[in-house]
Amino acid sequence: MDRDRKKSSGKRKKNMVGRIAVVLIALLVIAAVVWFGLWYKRQGEPYDGIEIVWNGTLGRNAALQYVPYSNGYMKVSRDGAEAVNSYGSLAWNVSYDMNQPIAASCREYAAVGDCGGKIVYMMDGTGALYWKNVPYPICEIETSAMGVTAVRMNDGMADYIQLITLAGEVLVEIKTLENKDGFPIDMALSEDGTKLVTSYLTLDGTDAGGWLSFYNFGEVGQNYSNNLAGVFKYDEVVPEVRFMDNNTVCVFRKEAAAIYTMPELPELVAEIPCTQPILRADVSRDYLAVVTDNTANGTVARVQVYDKKAQLQFDRNIAEEFDAVLLSGEDIVFYNSSACLVMNLSGALKFNSPLEGFTITDIMPAGEKDKLIVFGETDVSTIRMIHTKEE
Repeated sequence: MDRDRKKSSGKRKKNMVGRIAVVLIALLVIAAVVWFGLWYKRQGEPYDGIEIVWNGTLGRNAALQYVPYSNGYMKVSRDGAEAVNSYGSLAWNVSYDMNQPIAASCREYAAVGDCGGKIVYMMDGTGALYWKNVPYPICEIETSAMGVTAVRMNDGMADYIQLITLAGEVLVEIKTLENKDGFPIDMALSEDGTKLVTSYLTLDGTDAGGWLSFYNFGEVGQNYSNNLAGVFKYDEVVPEVRFMDNNTVCVFRKEAAAIYTMPELPELVAEIPCTQPILRADVSRDYLAVVTDNTANGTVARVQVYDKKAQLQFDRNIAEEFDAVLLSGEDIVFYNSSACLVMNLSGALKFNSPLEGFTITDIMPAGEKDKLIVFGETDVSTIRMIHTKEE
């Protein structure tokens, strides 16, 4: 009998413990649901403030150029260059002496050439410095994520493009004549350094046209004369060409953009016509943005964002006056000297506020969600957009 009582008492205790556990679990689930609901609601609300993650001065030696580099930036001046991450840590610095430095970067690699001079410096992710004397005055440079640098030069009669390794080896030289091939406008180099796209201006009397040349320096490109894998002609100038990723090229004209795919040979994906002139544009690895004049329709500008397949992802009219547009991750950023507007590509407003205490000269991605690098006249800050209002 005592044994039965003990068994019955033990069973009741177990049942009570089980019920308590169920209640606790239910309370935890309810708390989690409430917390998630509040968190999700907060995520849908625009940020109303910023916090400064890092702030630094730009130094007394005036930079001629700031270039995005890795998840930070590169400062370029006449006497040297330095790379800084988004938390203000110096990655590397190098010294040189140039009259008019021009710079390019791709991931961990960077190059600086003396525009009008004949020397180019190349840096890897450690800041090791490599240099090469080139035969003609430098006009433009591009670099790749493999350390290969493209240098465009001009001797007064002809234009030359050399692909140069960190070791100073000239992999390729392309020569074009201005009276035959036209005047070079822009060039872009792929991430792996095996593909090059150039844009040329041609004149036929008073009519200006343009053509794009696609070079492939890989195995497939060896089957083509001078590695020229494709040519596309336009009846207007093509002022800008950009690689979005290693195999996707975006080109901008006065009232249109175009996307080409180039795993090996170039192929037109789509033409993107614009009803008004393009004021500004930007590209990232996944998207391209075009800002067109929209004053005829009552707002300052119209902004459209497309993916690499030319599918429209974002289409908005912007009433505010902004000087620049930036694609950063899944966000699009508009800014002028005193204010910043951020929207995601679903069209939701994320941030729209003056940046108190900042005179903005430039904004760059910081490599992390909701963070930006903001340049002023004398200082630079990494900011994070935040909610300041309590629930």
